[in-house]
Amino acid sequence: MSCWVVPAIAAEVWGIPVIQVLERIRKGILPTKSELGFTLVDVAPGSPVMGKSAPAPAVHGPTFVYADENSERLDWHEPRRLTSRLRRPPARQLAAAA
Repeated sequence: MSCWVVPAIAAEVWGIPVIQVLERIRKGILPTKSELGFTLVDVAPGSPVMGKSAPAPAVHGPTFVYADENSERLDWHEPRRLTSRLRRPPARQLAAAA
């Protein structure tokens, strides 16, 4: 199966300078293609072609639910007020208050 990479990566895989890869591209020795403005080199042109891919996984249900428009309005003020009553002030302020 083909493995398309940019010339710099191909040079690293093959252990040669990038200049050599670019020269081989210029001479037409290496298979290349252009995608999204990038020149890509096939680093595995002689590898076997893979067969069909595995079937798509089963479709699962949604990972979210819509909030009911008639539900109680969520408000952070009341839980904040209840939580603040449990908070202990810093020791310095405790001593000054006493």
